[in-house]
Amino acid sequence: MGGRLAKLPPPVTQLPRALPVPKAKPLTRWQQFAAKKGIVKRKRSKLLYDETTGEWRRRHGYKRANDDNDIPIIEAKATDKPGEDPFAALAAEKRERVKTNRAAQLANLKQAAKKAGPGVLPASLRLAATLPGEGGKVGKGVGKSLRRKELKDDIKTASRLAGISTASIGKFDKRLTGEKPGERAPLGKRRNFMPVTDTKAERSKAGSIAEKLLKERSDDILDIRKAMTRMESQAREERHQAKRKREEESDGRGGAKKGRKAGGGGGRGGKKGGKGSAGKAGSKGAKGFKGAAGKAGKAGKGRR
Repeated sequence: MGGRLAKLPPPVTQLPRALPVPKAKPLTRWQQFAAKKGIVKRKRSKLLYDETTGEWRRRHGYKRANDDNDIPIIEAKATDKPGEDPFAALAAEKRERVKTNRAAQLANLKQAAKKAGPGVLPASLRLAATLPGEGGKVGKGVGKSLRRKELKDDIKTASRLAGISTASIGKFDKRLTGEKPGERAPLGKRRNFMPVTDTKAERSKAGSIAEKLLKERSDDILDIRKAMTRMESQAREERHQAKRKREEESDGRGGAKKGRKAGGGGGRGGKKGGKGSAGKAGSKGAKGFKGAAGKAGKAGKGRR
C-alpha cells in the first residue's frame, strides 16, 4: 500500500476550570544544590534499629529509635568539661538545630516569594506580611500598613487604659489634644453598692425579691381557708344529693308496699277481724291515706 503516512499527536480534550491552574513551586536551595550535584533522594525505611533496647522502632514519632530523651546514662568523653551537664548540652544542641531549620525555611520562603510572587507562600497573613514580594507589595506595602494600623490601635488602647486608671476614672484629669469626651468612659456598666447606714433600700430590695419569688411560684401556693371552704361546699352538695335520692327511693317503695298490704289485710280481716291489717296499713302507708287507715283500725278494734 503506497502513499504517505502521518503520525498525529494524541488528542487533547480541554475542560473548563473554575480556578486557574496552580503554579509550579520554585525549587528550594537544597533542591537546586541536589540537582546541580546529581544527588538523588532515596526513600528511607520507617523502621530503625535501636541500639539501646535492641529492638526495631520507628525512625520518628512516639517511642522512636535512638531518642536522646530516653538515654539514661551518657558516657563521659575526653573533651567534656568538668561540671558540664551532658543532658543540658544535648537539649541546647537540639534547640540550635531547630533554630537553624527555621532560618533555612524562612530563607526558602523569601527566595520563592522573590521569584514567583506571594502566590506561592502559605496562607498566612502574618508570614506574608514579613516577607518581601513582587513589586514590594508583600513586605513594603500591605505588611507595613497593617503593622502601622495594629501599632496605632495598641497605642490607643494603652492611652485609654492609662486615662481611666486614676481614682476618679479620668473624670478630673486634663484632656489631651485631640481627645474626644467619650474616649475615657469605662467599658461596661459600673456596679452601684447600697449604703451601709440606710436600711430602707435593703428592705425594699428584699421585699421586691420576695414579691418576685411569690409571683413566680403563685401556682404552687395553697390557700388553706379557700380549700377548706370548697371541700365543705362539695361535701354539703354530696349529702344533699344523697338525701334526695333516698327520699325518691323511699317514696316509690312506700306506695308499692301499701298496695300489697292493703290487699292482703282484707283476707286476714275476714277470719280475725280487721285489726292488724288495717292498723299496719294505717301506720306504714302513704301520708294521704293515714287518716282512713286509722279509722279502719279503730273499727276493727271495736268489733273485737
